Amino acid sequence: EAAIIPPSAYERVYQTIASGEPSAQSGFDIYLDADGGAISYLKRPCSEEDARGRFFLSVYPATAADLPAERRALGHESLNFDFVPPRGVIFNGKCMATVQLPDYEIAEIETGQDAPDAGKLWEAAIIPPSARERAYQTIASGEPAAQSGFDLYLGADVGTLSYLKQPCRQNDVRGRFFLSVHPANAADLPAERREIGHESLNFDFVPPHGVVFNDKCMATIQLPDYEIAKIETGQDAPDAGRLWAAEIAVGE
Repeated sequence: EAAIIPPSAYERVYQTIASGEPSAQSGFDIYLDADGGAISYLKRPCSEEDARGRFFLSVYPATAADLPAERRALGHESLNFDFVPPRGVIFNGKCMATVQLPDYEIAEIETGQDAPDAGKLWEAAIIPPSARERAYQTIASGEPAAQSGFDLYLGADVGTLSYLKQPCRQNDVRGRFFLSVHPANAADLPAERREIGHESLNFDFVPPHGVVFNDKCMATIQLPDYEIAKIETGQDAPDAGRLWAAEIAVGE
């Protein structure tokens, strides 16, 4: 016995999901529902060839204790799936899949598609809106270590560097962000960086490093665990050169 869902029902679900804004756009448009209880994948036009292989879906909780015991060492829950009913359907030139998410508080979602004939086709990282807002409130409650094109915040024990800007839009995060970390002791650097004298943690302002949401731009970068003397950072854009630069004297 098999359940049959009429194409009209698929179309109604598609229209409901597609009426929102994607949380990420890569090989598929990816949508989180309003309460974060499900994640949906949409693509149009789309064929069976576009949905081949295995879709990986890794869910990182805000609290590791929420994970099943056997997943805590790994740090995330895997909800990988094949694009077949009931999760995934192909109809009227569209591909659509929906996966229920765990009911604990989610910090980050990583997903994408692997194909046996081509390897990783695409991947995307998503920080749920509630997690983004909580992180913003936590970071912005402190005092900036420096202010330039972005406000810059050092995390506890100088473990992270966060970038905040408001109001902010996608054009404000274009180009490449450079981040040079100078240790108090040059011997702490990887051998290949000792002659240069600093470690480069340059990044693009895209998830999971950087997100743009609700008129805010926010990025957080993990810093090395050695004692840091100085941090130099800023932003370069292909159309305008260096947009801004800042220096933070950590050891003073």
